[in-house]
Amino acid sequence: TVTEVTPAAAVNVGNKVCPVMGEKIVELGKDTVEYEGKIYNMCCPMCKDKFLADPAKYIAVVDKELATEKAAAVVTEAHVVAPAEVK
Repeated sequence: TVTEVTPAAAVNVGNKVCPVMGEKIVELGKDTVEYEGKIYNMCCPMCKDKFLADPAKYIAVVDKELATEKAAAVVTEAHVVAPAEVK
């Protein structure tokens, strides 16, 4: 029996800032680069070549953005507002 292995679909990492230019991405998913099974969002098509010229550099930028975003979400979830004093 021959079993075909279908490669997993690439996953969008969800960055909202272009790792090359530092610009906020207006339309997520419009300009992207697929690299090692992950899709990175770019602000424009011209950033693709710069990203591919040094992917490790720009992936580090994306990882930092996502880590900062995740840390902010954890702080927001952990923030508890004390109820007003009961008299």
